[in-house]
Amino acid sequence: MDETIWVTITLLILFALVIRGVDFGYAIIFSTTLFLLIVSPNSLLSTLLGALTNSKTIELAIAISLINILGFMMKETKQFDEIVNSFRSFLKTSQIIVIIPALFGLLPIPGGALMSATLLEEFRERVKVRVEILTITNIWYRRVIGFVYPLMPSIIFLSKLTEINIYHIIIYQIPTFLFATIIGHFLVKFDKNDSEEFRKKESIMKVLKNVMPLILPVALSILGVPLFIAIFIGITTCLLQHNKPTFRDILIFLKRGFDISMCLAIIGIMYFIEALEISDVVNSVYPMIESKFQPTIVITLPFIIALLVGSMLASVSISVLLLSPFLHTPHQISLLYVASICGSVVSPLNLSNIVTLKCFKVQYKRFLPKMLLIATLALLFHSLYLLILFFPNF
Repeated sequence: MDETIWVTITLLILFALVIRGVDFGYAIIFSTTLFLLIVSPNSLLSTLLGALTNSKTIELAIAISLINILGFMMKETKQFDEIVNSFRSFLKTSQIIVIIPALFGLLPIPGGALMSATLLEEFRERVKVRVEILTITNIWYRRVIGFVYPLMPSIIFLSKLTEINIYHIIIYQIPTFLFATIIGHFLVKFDKNDSEEFRKKESIMKVLKNVMPLILPVALSILGVPLFIAIFIGITTCLLQHNKPTFRDILIFLKRGFDISMCLAIIGIMYFIEALEISDVVNSVYPMIESKFQPTIVITLPFIIALLVGSMLASVSISVLLLSPFLHTPHQISLLYVASICGSVVSPLNLSNIVTLKCFKVQYKRFLPKMLLIATLALLFHSLYLLILFFPNF
């Protein structure tokens, strides 16, 4: 059977497993192994070993594991609570409702969507907001921050895989970040019942201290410090701000903050890449894609994958695997990334969406129309803005 057909079957099996609830890492490792057993069984072990020892695999696994550990530490040490309380001292409730999900969207904290949703529930009566609006706010602003924040696992992976500087991608997303924030503000309105008096204002130094573990890694990476070192410094900063952590505390942070599923996902993706390279499938699949390639595929493919499987990492990785020979510029990579975000926010299988809908007891059909409108407007803006900027060489 033609290898192109086997690639298609492999991807369909992968989608089916993820939709059935199988973790993406396990699903892609299983699918790739099945593919190799059929196409090139003799190279299975060497391909897996190549993926495990690949420098990109190791760097990605270390960096993303450290991000998870940092997020867990900030949760356990109540650092996020302190950040929220700092903002409470000088922001209105309606502003805090937007900031809370954005803060929890900065790091992949276990249960982060539920934590931010629970905090939003505390403010609901103050601004007389409907639960559907809170649901959209929690989901949308958790994702919007990802347009410009460089410690998102998906954009780190995308940057490493395409070998395009992460900030060269982000710079094209700044206008869309501003547009997405504004459109969310106009379409997600709160009743005007936000007249409580501000409590005493915190000093700016205290606010900066609380967010330092998040800001410092970004600043250092901009200056050229390797990402995993920058994140490690962020972890060290968080530890130093904690009240005399014991060696046992540190071990608990490392053990419980480590996310094996994310590492398996990275290994699985690199394993799949190695499998495609070792087999001759690239020479048969890519010409077929090239003959039908249109710039709109860079938008529609990641959006549809994110919608179907609910995973940003799955959408980004599969889209790059299929389209990598045709993605040459940062703005094309940016378009793919934004499309993945917009697809994930309307997916019924996205874990953050499921948790938020359950927390606020909102049905998916009540949430979808406005969320789909916001996501579509953001993606349309990003596409048109880049089209105008780079026409006719889009």
